[in-house]
Amino acid sequence: MNSDDLLLDYNIFQENLKLFKLMSNVPIDDFSTALTLLSNPKYSTIALKRVKKYQTLLKNINETQMSKKDKENWSYYVLNSFSKLITCILYADKNPYCKQVNSLQLLHGKIGKVLFYPHYDSYMSILTILASNKVKLTVLMDKEFLPFWNGILSKNEFGKYIKLHGIQNSNSMIEILRDLKSGYNLVMYPDFTLGKKPQLTTNFLGKEAYVPTGPVRIAKKLKTDLIPLKMIYPKNQLLPYIILDKKIDLNQSTKVAAIEMMTNMESIISKDVSKWWGWEVYEEKILAL
Repeated sequence: MNSDDLLLDYNIFQENLKLFKLMSNVPIDDFSTALTLLSNPKYSTIALKRVKKYQTLLKNINETQMSKKDKENWSYYVLNSFSKLITCILYADKNPYCKQVNSLQLLHGKIGKVLFYPHYDSYMSILTILASNKVKLTVLMDKEFLPFWNGILSKNEFGKYIKLHGIQNSNSMIEILRDLKSGYNLVMYPDFTLGKKPQLTTNFLGKEAYVPTGPVRIAKKLKTDLIPLKMIYPKNQLLPYIILDKKIDLNQSTKVAAIEMMTNMESIISKDVSKWWGWEVYEEKILAL
């Protein structure tokens, strides 16, 4: 562990997974409280430095989009977001509040669905919750995170329901399509793209932004559903329910369907803009400058 590492960093969690699993034998509320204390800037100079660093990332964001308070809250969101995911990873297989099989029957078909959600709140927790309900998933992600996730999946029961593919791999899309045809559901976070910038744009959070069309094109190609997800935290519960929202009408043109997809994600983000990770890449990847 380096001097600038936090106990809640990806590499520290992965290297000490056995210890974290042992810690998770306590009630989930106690575990979550302990994690929060570990990353509290009041007690950690490293955490305080992180918060100040995150705040500088938003210096060019207009106040009509984010208030001063929103920016402050965002820095703490980034600092603490991994603690939510850690909790979900460790408790998804054993927490009864994750079990919601009846509402997810649509995801157990012969051909998988294309599911989407923005980079909002603990967005990666979607994978662990769905997989803990035995929903088969296929996911595209930056190859930088593959070693971490493959390590986590190999040591958890829900891991056998998730297939990962590096977004930089030229064969990944072929593998994704094969997975979909085998009943795996594709989970995407298309509020922005790391690849080639799309030609389509729309008004998003008050400014013109690029609109990824990949999820629409994939769903149309396989004649399957494109379904927005909702992540809802029941009262007094630390793990979310994943809800299937009304599917996007794919009888529309690709352009119209993609903009509807973007509007759906905008409505989620607008509820609390301080919980959207996308601000970190807003100017570089999202704005159509």
